[in-house]
Amino acid sequence: MGRRKRRRVRPRPKPQLPTEFECPACIEPSRVPTVQVLIDRKKKVAEIVCSKCGLHETRTIKKLDEPVDVYGDFLDEYYARLEEEEREEEVAA
Repeated sequence: MGRRKRRRVRPRPKPQLPTEFECPACIEPSRVPTVQVLIDRKKKVAEIVCSKCGLHETRTIKKLDEPVDVYGDFLDEYYARLEEEEREEEVAA
């Protein structure tokens, strides 16, 4: 009499969060990620750099921030700035 064969449990790979994103400032959306978010946890600073158009921004981060969080905050602020500039142009015209 032998033992019953056990089914092997294969570990599933954890999904990875992206570190490269699309640039909101590039005129033609190429759907190619050109923005990198570089995080320096010791200095609590994140750099957002576009390799195509040269967009560069530095921001402070919290302890648990990931590149996705930093990019989301950057996008919110970027589009808020654009709307504010459009309002100023309308008032000036």
